[in-house]
Amino acid sequence: MRKQRETVPLLTSVCTGSLVYAAAGLLRGRPATTHWLSPDLLAELDPTIDVRRDERFVDDGDIVTSAGVSAGIDMALHLLARLVSPERAREVREHIQYAPEPPVRAPATVHQVQTRVHNLRTRVPNLRTRRRGAQPPACPQFSYACSHLSYACSHLSYACSQLACPAP
Repeated sequence: MRKQRETVPLLTSVCTGSLVYAAAGLLRGRPATTHWLSPDLLAELDPTIDVRRDERFVDDGDIVTSAGVSAGIDMALHLLARLVSPERAREVREHIQYAPEPPVRAPATVHQVQTRVHNLRTRVPNLRTRRRGAQPPACPQFSYACSHLSYACSHLSYACSQLACPAP
């Protein structure tokens, strides 16, 4: 990641992809967000990160992070507006029929989210290590972050492929 960072003008992450950036030291002293189940882990990986728990995406110029999959779509549309034009972002939004109106509402407050996270972790305390019979890794935070990198990248690739816009 650090080598890639030297050659690209803009890095983006979706969901827990920001954990990989944090583990690589790319978010040191910067604002960032991640999936709502992982902000504590993001802060643990690098305490200098200004973790934005309530933001769907954080644009810090050359690094943009998003919270979850649908937040990744918001981020992609934001970047399209930033790099091409707001009009093009509106066209793409209409083309992919992205009009968020969730049939089920998520928790409204940080406290409700934290309670949900606590309840989830209490019910399934060893979820990370039980997958596919895996053994507990030597560095669980980094291993967990890496295991989600391909998941996050696939969602970002899909969102970007739906944009079908010319390069700026």
